[in-house]
Amino acid sequence: MDRIQVAEANRKVKRDIQKVFGDNFLKIITEIILNSDDSYNRIEASEKIISIKPIEIFLNRKNRTITIIDQAEGMTKQRMVDVFSRYGGDYSGYNNNNFVRGLFGQGASDVMFLSALHEFDSHIISIKDGVA
Repeated sequence: MDRIQVAEANRKVKRDIQKVFGDNFLKIITEIILNSDDSYNRIEASEKIISIKPIEIFLNRKNRTITIIDQAEGMTKQRMVDVFSRYGGDYSGYNNNNFVRGLFGQGASDVMFLSALHEFDSHIISIKDGVA
């Protein structure tokens, strides 16, 4: 029997990306904040300490930019490539019984793809083990 690989059309991918958050700004930033908080929770669980968990949010209405900064785990370059180069992957660890919270099973990559869809610049800078 012949097998045919089925691929999604670009218009379908665009609809799926838009459907995740719509234009709800609060859902978008909530997703990023929850990712930061989940990362802090993993640190606390592994080190068995409770510490201050700063998540700084800077909103610049004039430039239409938002910056969210945490001091949590960070990601290696390879992890960033894995997470942000394929739409729709499961990278949260939820299926490995890691406790994570998110909106509708979405994550930071969905925020980045939505931004790209609307042709906004997005940047993630991560520091892991002293390497940016």
